[in-house]
Amino acid sequence: DVDGDGLDDLLVGALGNSDGGNGAGKTYLILGSSLGATSSIDLSSADYSFIGENAGDYAGYSVSSAGDVDGDGLDDLLVGALRNADGGIDAGKAYLILAASLGTTAEIDLSDADYAFVGENAHDYAGHSVASAGDVDGDGLDDLLIGAYGNDDGGGFVAGKSYLFLGSSIASGGTFDLSGA
Repeated sequence: DVDGDGLDDLLVGALGNSDGGNGAGKTYLILGSSLGATSSIDLSSADYSFIGENAGDYAGYSVSSAGDVDGDGLDDLLVGALRNADGGIDAGKAYLILAASLGTTAEIDLSDADYAFVGENAHDYAGHSVASAGDVDGDGLDDLLIGAYGNDDGGGFVAGKSYLFLGSSIASGGTFDLSGA
């Protein structure tokens, strides 16, 4: 419930969308109040959309509610871009968008996301999976999980790695290197 109206909302990923460059990807947010009685929705009429930063990022490959990370009573959003190259070729990246920051601009570039989590190494594919972890530490703030199936720190080729970020640890905002999880 991103807007606090008591209705659940929908998040739809379109990893092949090219509005931000060929294969940059895009994610659409449709508010529950916008659904109405129709059984078909054109994504171009989504309440909000989040455009991938770079060509080939595949933003929207994985999307999820983040739960209420900042404790304001509104659910926040996670978007994975498994082919982003900020941390190396296909290192991947995940974005956290706080519901309170949505405002009135319907189209948002993911470079303007409240938080970004950059993959550690080339070919980690961080953001391949993103999810809320619930409130793991019991502090009243929801926590985040980011998967990087290509990471091989555990030994062997593509052993994979999951990162847990506590809501309280990201309160300062900005960009995080996943090695700091």
